[in-house]
Amino acid sequence: MIKKLRFRIVLVVSLILFLVFAAQLATLNLINYQNKRRDACLSAELLAKKFNAFSQENTSLEQMPDYIAPEGYLVLFFSSEGQIQAIVSGGDCSLSEKEMDACVRAAYASGKTSGTAREMFFAIEQSPAGDILVLTDRTGLRESMRQIRLLSLAVTPFAAGLSILLAYLIARQIVLPVEKSFEKQKQFISDAGHELKTPLTVIGANADLLESEIGDNKWLEYIRSETARMNGLVKSLLTLARMENTEPPDTVKSNFDISKTVEEMTMVFESVIYENELTLTTEIEPAVFLRGSRDEIKQLVSILIDNAVKHCKKNGVITVSLKRGKNKNRVLLSVANQGDPIPENERSRIFERFYRADESRSGSENRFGLGLAIAKAITERHRGQISVDCRDGVTVFTCQF
Repeated sequence: MIKKLRFRIVLVVSLILFLVFAAQLATLNLINYQNKRRDACLSAELLAKKFNAFSQENTSLEQMPDYIAPEGYLVLFFSSEGQIQAIVSGGDCSLSEKEMDACVRAAYASGKTSGTAREMFFAIEQSPAGDILVLTDRTGLRESMRQIRLLSLAVTPFAAGLSILLAYLIARQIVLPVEKSFEKQKQFISDAGHELKTPLTVIGANADLLESEIGDNKWLEYIRSETARMNGLVKSLLTLARMENTEPPDTVKSNFDISKTVEEMTMVFESVIYENELTLTTEIEPAVFLRGSRDEIKQLVSILIDNAVKHCKKNGVITVSLKRGKNKNRVLLSVANQGDPIPENERSRIFERFYRADESRSGSENRFGLGLAIAKAITERHRGQISVDCRDGVTVFTCQF
């Protein structure tokens, strides 16, 4: 549970940090693009003003200076009738006649005095002789933005790693008090269970001695019955505390034939199922192997079948199924019984400790609401998942490993 909580916190926090970083990086790229674009437009406007000033001084084109612009440029001089009279170029800027005509049309169609026209920046200045249109190349801007994008992509893995590291440090600090509290709780349950075992054993032994002295007595029977119940509760609590240990023992690291294990457990319950006037069917695929603890899986199957027997309707059918998953790397164990469905709002809680969906059942049945909690702990120790589904009058518990 603690590992899952820590993982979720790391996932959420790292995602938030990375999204914040990505938003900042995207904002910086956008601001840089807008600034570069504005500077390019201002450069085109400045060129247009200067060429306009020289043209009004009746300076010939040969006498106009060669400006060193940040981009290559073309200057188009129009007559008052809108015909191109002359073209001046500077830097590395070459456009075909078709491309130039398309840029001129796009510039005038925009209705602006400066901006972008296809692949060029433009600026328009009006003079007594006619318009002056300056076109500057956008290649430099595109190259600059490409380099910035490459730099952003290069920085992204480092940002992702830093986000995960910070998220892990934050999660560790958040989870630490919860982890300590959970460990204390488990230690308390374990200590209390061990402390209770001795007095319960003494009580049972004394009850047997008294029976030998005074014979059968209903009060002694009550003492023995309640002592047995308490022994069952203590045993279940100790089992659950052991199952929820953060580090599984080495026994959960061996391969065994789970098909044979499930078959053995169904045979154990055959007499119980028959006595309860129920029908047992099995669908067990042979030679299915699982890496884990055979004893714990036996306990898991026992809990699920016992739960099915207790909740199956009279003359109902219990079905035990074991098969490989579609990808052959998964193992699916399911136990189904006919009976009243579990309310949907309670299905997420039935794996909690001491929770019983059927509150009408009394404690005389030695049921404490720990069986399914132990089943969940066993499944998770084997890196699996347990779920419950109810449909068409059938309740199915499925464990996927």
